[in-house]
Amino acid sequence: APQISVNPWLIAGMTASIVAFFLFIVTKGLATRRLPVVMGNTRGLIGAKGVASTSLSPEGTVLLKSEDWTAVAVEGNFSAGEAVEVVGVEGLKLRVRRAAG
Repeated sequence: APQISVNPWLIAGMTASIVAFFLFIVTKGLATRRLPVVMGNTRGLIGAKGVASTSLSPEGTVLLKSEDWTAVAVEGNFSAGEAVEVVGVEGLKLRVRRAAG
């Protein structure tokens, strides 16, 4: 039977690489636990500005922070493309008005 041998430096290098990889992954995973909660924190949406994706008469869709939201116009109706500002949140439905300026 042929004798097979592996260079010890190769084993040490591969072991060090695998350990470094897993340490990197664990470090990044733990760092994400310190990030602020984004989902579920709708209070942070009040005052945010977006764009009406569909007409709001009075209900439609608004693009806000790269997400589509169902919205209700509190002051009149809006056409698609108009800038809106969030004035309130009811569950997953935004209450919006025309953005100033």
